[in-house]
Amino acid sequence: MSGRSLAGRRVLVTGASGTFGRHLGVALSAAGARVVGLDLHSRPDDDVPVLGCDLTDPEAVPAAVRAAVDRLGGLDLLINNAGVGVPRRPSCRPARWSAGNWRSTCSPPGAPPPPRCPRCSPHAGG
Repeated sequence: MSGRSLAGRRVLVTGASGTFGRHLGVALSAAGARVVGLDLHSRPDDDVPVLGCDLTDPEAVPAAVRAAVDRLGGLDLLINNAGVGVPRRPSCRPARWSAGNWRSTCSPPGAPPPPRCPRCSPHAGG
């Protein structure tokens, strides 16, 4: 990491119960950040608090983000980690993916778009 400290930062991680999201939550917490995650389902062995939310449901996202931000007491950092991983042949590079493959893997409908999520921006730094 650069010289910036994560101590006390309030972080929301989407896809928090998946492989990368779980590791992000652990690493951020170890660096002193306060972390809450969003994922389709929380798991009993999640290392950080995870709120259940279907990020493909635009009606569910605002309330879940609000609940996470309330729990954190504000928001300093959003990590958009949600996506649907699909096994692919090594020769199938992202440049060859269809638009539908790209959207479902990297940006599920209803997921907060990077870098400034309109649902999160009002809470940033607050």
